[in-house]
Amino acid sequence: MLDVTLSIQESYKGASSGQVVITTPSSEAACGFPFKKGEQYVVYASEYERKLFTSICQRTLPAKAVAKDLDYLRKLPTAGPTVFIGGSYKQYTFDPNFVSKFTPSIMDHYRPPEEEYRAMAPMTGEEVTLTAKNGEQRKTKVNSDGRFMFEDLNPGIYSINVGVPPGLSPPVGYAAGLRSRLDALEVPPKGCAEVTFRTQPDGRINGRILNQDGSPLANVEVIVWNAAEKFEFYRGAIRDYNQEDGSFNLGPLPPGEYILGAYVWLLPQGFPAMADERDQLTKATLRYFSRASSPQSATKIRVGFGQHVAGVEVRIPFDPASWKNIKGSN
Repeated sequence: MLDVTLSIQESYKGASSGQVVITTPSSEAACGFPFKKGEQYVVYASEYERKLFTSICQRTLPAKAVAKDLDYLRKLPTAGPTVFIGGSYKQYTFDPNFVSKFTPSIMDHYRPPEEEYRAMAPMTGEEVTLTAKNGEQRKTKVNSDGRFMFEDLNPGIYSINVGVPPGLSPPVGYAAGLRSRLDALEVPPKGCAEVTFRTQPDGRINGRILNQDGSPLANVEVIVWNAAEKFEFYRGAIRDYNQEDGSFNLGPLPPGEYILGAYVWLLPQGFPAMADERDQLTKATLRYFSRASSPQSATKIRVGFGQHVAGVEVRIPFDPASWKNIKGSN
């Protein structure tokens, strides 16, 4: 653990003046927050055994990145008891002409607005419904910037949802905060909540994976690659496992041409224990639509906006008896 000494310039809750010591894990890999000398931060910390802790999993961020937080915190002393819930609703457009200003990484502890690295468009005019615990509802519309707001609410528990036009996927929504739920969004007096909804074109490819004799094959990994991009086996647009009856349903996908492939993942006696046996299984069973053994010879599948392409079959010749001497790991 690492102890960091901070000089307090503004206080909203807790220590009010002088200096304070904040403890954080010593590396970002362990979720430690990377404080830098001379920088200003808005720090959210929890107390344990009379010590203050923060990490990259909390909302602690450089002050320059959280202007809205500062505006809200500075108004708290004179704020009334009512609360507000706001947020954004946008769709990913996958615009091929979009130029990203930022390359995300799984190690990021702060990212700029999503619009800087993903092509998006506001869901202007779509309805947002807020329902209180007593059943009372309020509705509003998404504005031209993709934002919505409910003000002058009573503190309490709310659920929130949005409409979605045909051809787009069911919206994925989340509220800021580790324990926030969209069906039980609790807002205390003088509090607020920020909610994000995202959707995208709901193109899908569905079908079945079969053995050579037409019987269903289960435990198969099914992968879709964008045909317009350089083929890299381990970087499919979507990867998923099929069902016991051999069926699969892959999506959502934006409009475009795709290559579909699949390979057996588990042997009847379990997953191959050795790495070379796993590689052998993959190479022996890997097939592409339709009946192709390489991505270059695969038949491309065209998916339109919100189109569900059905009835796709991939046949993988697979004889369990030929693998009986390989020891499974489960």
